Amino acid sequence: MKNWWNKNLWWCLFLLVVIIYFWPYYRLGLPVTHDGENHVARFAQYYLAFKQGQIIPRLAPSLQNGFGYPVFNFNYPLANILSLPLSMAKIHYELSFKLIVVFFYLMGGLGVWQWLKKIIPELKKPVIPLLSFWLAPYLFQAIFYRGNIGEAMSFCLVPLILWQIERKRENSKGSSWLLLVLLASFFLSHNIMVLLLTPLLFCYAWWRLKTKNTKINFLMTVLVAIGLTLWFWLPALGEKSLIVLDGAGVNQEFAKHFIDWQQLFKLNLSRGFSEVGMVDGLGYGLGLVFVMGWLINLMLLTEKKYFYNHKINIILVIISILLIFIQTSGSQWWWKNIPFLNYVQFPWRWSLLLNLCLVWQLALIKNNHKGQKVFWACLFLIQGLLMINAWPKEFFTKTRDDYWSYPQTTTILGENRPKSFTYEITKGHSGQPLILVGEGEIKQIEKNNNTIKKYQLDCQASKCLIVEETAYFIGYETKINGELINYVDGKEINGRIAFEVSRGNYQIVTKFTQKTWARLLGNGLLILSLMILFWRRKKINHNQW
Repeated sequence: MKNWWNKNLWWCLFLLVVIIYFWPYYRLGLPVTHDGENHVARFAQYYLAFKQGQIIPRLAPSLQNGFGYPVFNFNYPLANILSLPLSMAKIHYELSFKLIVVFFYLMGGLGVWQWLKKIIPELKKPVIPLLSFWLAPYLFQAIFYRGNIGEAMSFCLVPLILWQIERKRENSKGSSWLLLVLLASFFLSHNIMVLLLTPLLFCYAWWRLKTKNTKINFLMTVLVAIGLTLWFWLPALGEKSLIVLDGAGVNQEFAKHFIDWQQLFKLNLSRGFSEVGMVDGLGYGLGLVFVMGWLINLMLLTEKKYFYNHKINIILVIISILLIFIQTSGSQWWWKNIPFLNYVQFPWRWSLLLNLCLVWQLALIKNNHKGQKVFWACLFLIQGLLMINAWPKEFFTKTRDDYWSYPQTTTILGENRPKSFTYEITKGHSGQPLILVGEGEIKQIEKNNNTIKKYQLDCQASKCLIVEETAYFIGYETKINGELINYVDGKEINGRIAFEVSRGNYQIVTKFTQKTWARLLGNGLLILSLMILFWRRKKINHNQW
């Protein structure tokens, strides 16, 4: 029995977690969360955009009350990409959300298990750090309270990347391919997490990869992974000045969301929103396992014999203190003076990295005595019971058609709205092209969506002003009888697509295209990166570039 348990420990933990942790998923619908419904709506809109002809979807056709919204041009696309084949198979968007979350959660655990066995050979079964990863309150809240699938995926991709870096260090077969796929996935998983974690992943790899050859190979892998994701990042950065993001309050009010040590060490979980001050709706506690692990670590810090690697543990303790400090008001100078740090939006997001540090620290502590294992088992049981008690109580469900016609923007403050679009959407939306000035007739409408419109126009006045009920964003172009025309704007137009024609009959075609410098360059670099991969595929099989 003991041998069977030792051989199947991973699978037992796997089944236990799937059955118990995700119990709220075993029913119709999804838990009511901060962002979950928005992400599910994006799944539907991504599929709809692809179905309408956007080979690389950048514009959600039905969002913003039907005027269109370029959310895919700026917000992390990995979850949307993974949902696309599921959507094409007619799987409900809410079920797709659950499947993606559960898959990454389990793969993240596999990454922790394999990574720690590589970096600490003496650690045969890293059960304690694995459970600390799976039961991290930050991950629990990201899944069940905040519904942020992007953060959950990035959190789970990090240990998988660390594992492949260790395999690359050993020159294991296939490690370059896997590392390439994981890095490209990570770069598309969540904008803010990429900003936070990429420099640290790079430093880790540079530390662990000892030879010049492996470092060069790693650098080439990173460059190709970046090339595979520039189709997203170049437009996201290059066209950012055309939307209201930089002026959105969520990026400017980070100082209102600092927390203190008392909040970090609370054990209870709460599902509210991040409010101003200490009386906060969202709990930021690091959990019982973290608190006890931290205290034990500090007590044993001066004794080398209690750790597999004492020096690394000290470094992790220092990093952990800095990660706690950066979440408090004492770090305000950093937030104001370090470029791009304000795009993190909420200082408490650094707890994600803090939890990853804890996983490593718990792996470094030697737990060879049965009494210690019983102690940790009790801690995990208590933390697990606290999470069960904090399971979501409210659920929602919508039909596929509801998500196809979703009226909101799916972002907090509409920060992806084009600056030029100032039309009051409360005025209503007819869905049809309008003759705002002049007399005439719109007829023979062949296509009428925000990706492509095709119709006939009969202008019976000396001049007609045509307005299409679509928010203009860079990349749109309209051809009249095959000739590209210029748009007009004004007080009554307010950023909608509009143009003028003289008397006559016209064939009108309006399309949302990839024809901007950032999109063309990003798409071109994607093709170039794929060509490089095809050309060097045999070398990569042997972990060489």
